[in-house]
Amino acid sequence: MKKSNTRTQPSPRIEPGLQSLFRLFIGFQWVLMVLAIFSLNDTNDAGAPVTVILTIAYSTVLFLYLRSERLVRWLRFVYLPIAIFVASFAPIFIRGLSVQARLEANMMGDASVGEPGALILWLVAPLVAVAAQYGMFAVLAFCVLTTGLELYFAGLLADIGSVSPDFYGEQVIIRNLIFLSVGFIISRLIKEQRRQRKDLREANEQLAQFAVTLEQLAVSRERNRMARDLHDTLAHTLSAVAIQLEAVTAIWDSSPDKARDRIETIQQLTRDGLKDTRHALQALRTSPLDDLGLALAIQMMGYKSADRAGFRIHTSLPDNLPELPVEVELSLYRIVEEAFNNIVRHAEATDVWVRIEATKKTLLLSVRDNGIGFDSDAEPPEGHFGLVGMRERAALCGAEITIVSDPFAGTKITLSLGL
Repeated sequence: MKKSNTRTQPSPRIEPGLQSLFRLFIGFQWVLMVLAIFSLNDTNDAGAPVTVILTIAYSTVLFLYLRSERLVRWLRFVYLPIAIFVASFAPIFIRGLSVQARLEANMMGDASVGEPGALILWLVAPLVAVAAQYGMFAVLAFCVLTTGLELYFAGLLADIGSVSPDFYGEQVIIRNLIFLSVGFIISRLIKEQRRQRKDLREANEQLAQFAVTLEQLAVSRERNRMARDLHDTLAHTLSAVAIQLEAVTAIWDSSPDKARDRIETIQQLTRDGLKDTRHALQALRTSPLDDLGLALAIQMMGYKSADRAGFRIHTSLPDNLPELPVEVELSLYRIVEEAFNNIVRHAEATDVWVRIEATKKTLLLSVRDNGIGFDSDAEPPEGHFGLVGMRERAALCGAEITIVSDPFAGTKITLSLGL
């Protein structure tokens, strides 16, 4: 199969909203000229019919041109310059024809030029488009070209000498000063807007990259948690079974009764290990948060842990918790899960208390037991990652965690989350 050599051409980057604003102004111009038709019978201005009819004609064509998205794709980078040229050339050309009509109707002097502000009004739309799309240097070029174009049409009028040069020059100077001022303001505003859009785009890219990194970190931490669970279930069980099997081998011939007792111990170890493994696998496959919510999921987890380890569970959980992001709820749930796992495996506790308090600004969560405790200031033994994992999860969801424990004085884990 042959590969296509066709390359996708880049789309013209017209400033956001500029095309619709341009079209809106041309539509407004068309409405004004349609309304002006009703006043033609009441005016003695010989140039008015020419101005009204031709303005309606070109504004209609230009309005339809600015509505066509197909032309944007076909004409691409020359689409907007064509619209600007038509919107600039047509009013100047129409003004020249209207002046000629007034001169032919014996309207001499400065009055033949017509209303000074009319041309400024019609050239505002292309001026805004030039300033917004191309910047201040393009505004300077626009002023020069429109002035030159107007002078060219004025020179074609045979009786242009009847118009005062001072009057005509004053119009051109005032108009260009207005255009330069307006163009400067618009170009500066658009430049600042482009800078803000660039900063926003870069911030979004950084945020997207951060989201990817965060997802990868979450996956990595979840794998670490799975490794800890497997280490505390399968690894411990298999290590204990291996030790017991070595003992059975050593005493099989000399003490068959003790060997049988060891075999029963091995069977019980394998049953307990299988039970813990199934519990760990089920925790990986299901998420009670989706069905029960955070408070009930923690309560159900506490009851199951109490059944496994034989301690009494005391819960103080509110009926309604503030709405939290899914990843925050999951982190809190995993922290409590790790706390229960540590209680079941190591604490030898008879009572465990779980409490959640929620205010307008803070959510407080605590898990306390009356077990054997440990030295919370000491470094955790090698291969034990439970406390480290809890601190990592707390940092991930923006919470502060405090772990206080002393030998034979129980353990209390407190987590504070700002809302």
